[in-house]
Order: sequence, then C-alpha cells, then structure tokens
Amino acid sequence: MSHKLGSAAILTIGLAASAGGAQAHHSFAMFDLAHTATLTGTVTEWQWTNPHSWLELTVTKPGGAPTQYSFESRSIYLLMRAHVHRKTLYPGQVVTVTYNPLRDGENGGSLVSATAQDGTPLISAPPRPGAGRPPGGPPPAAP
Repeated sequence: MSHKLGSAAILTIGLAASAGGAQAHHSFAMFDLAHTATLTGTVTEWQWTNPHSWLELTVTKPGGAPTQYSFESRSIYLLMRAHVHRKTLYPGQVVTVTYNPLRDGENGGSLVSATAQDGTPLISAPPRPGAGRPPGGPPPAAP
C-alpha cells in the first residue's frame, strides 16, 4: 500500500512541476505586442520546427551593412492549418515581414506576416494573446 501511495505522490509532484514549465513556455513577454514593425530582406533560413518555426532574414538598410534578424513563428501544426508549408519560404527569397519587435531592442521579434516580393501573402499568423493592446490595457472586446 505504501508503494502505491509513494508512486502517486511522485506522479502528483511531477505533474505539478511540469505544469509550471508548460505555462512559462507560452509567455510572450519578450515581444512588444502593442507595436508592429515592417522590414524587407532576404530569407537565409526557414526553420520548420516545433514548438515554434523560425525565419532568419538578412536585411540591408540603405548605406548599411547586412544585418541578421530572427523571427519566431507559430508551431508547424498552426502554420499548416493556415496553408503554410516547409517550402513556403526558401533561402534567397526576398520577403517583407511584419512583426512584433523584441522588447530588448535586439534584431527580431514575433512574426505577424510575410509577403513575397510580388505582393503575394505567404504567412498571416493569428495574433498572439495580448497583441494590439497597450501594456497593461484591457483585453480586446469579444465579438
């Protein structure tokens, strides 16, 4: 009987500990969800991975040196539901991205959308929780 009780206690502690990690993973605090920015650059890499895909982009501003930007995107599951696939983006492709910038000012952010050079929409991600409202502001009204 004590063996079953000990196993149940270990299982309960393990589940409680993992719940905090799962909740922490879904924090978007590093992104400034109240602001968006737009850049045009060349795809260096499209990392089709879980739990989040990543877009690596090289941006050259007028008179400046090429600069690398990293954009976190959604999970493969959510991207596929939005008709985005492994080959939607590819190295050498010129795209314009809209993103929620990183709060620390580093180069990158949370990918909101990507558009091909000819204007074709490639990615239009659903907004992250809290996107589009000022810090500390109320959540958007329900439709």
